[in-house]
Amino acid sequence: MVRGTLQTEAYATVILRQVVDFLGVPDDVSAGVAKRMRRQEVLYDGDHHYDVIPGEQALYTNVGGPEVMRAHRPTVSSATWISPPSPRESCPQSEQSELDLSGRAADRQ
Repeated sequence: MVRGTLQTEAYATVILRQVVDFLGVPDDVSAGVAKRMRRQEVLYDGDHHYDVIPGEQALYTNVGGPEVMRAHRPTVSSATWISPPSPRESCPQSEQSELDLSGRAADRQ
């Protein structure tokens, strides 16, 4: 899954709708989507640097079907040029277990 800050409105709606339906919690999907869209402002304000290295699976996970995914691609692509991309565009699945929750390489013992 793609991080919330890089999700389109349709992508975020699908994700949050699944959470509401699965957990049976109050339907606050529209408020959650609006909040995610406001958070994207940090990508464009010029005051922040935002690095994301998505897990490889995020490139293959279909969220909401082909229409949602087609609409989502330009958003993720445009975020790549807002801040120069890192030399690595995604983290291979084989290495994801080596990362801690903050995305840093875990210490090996």
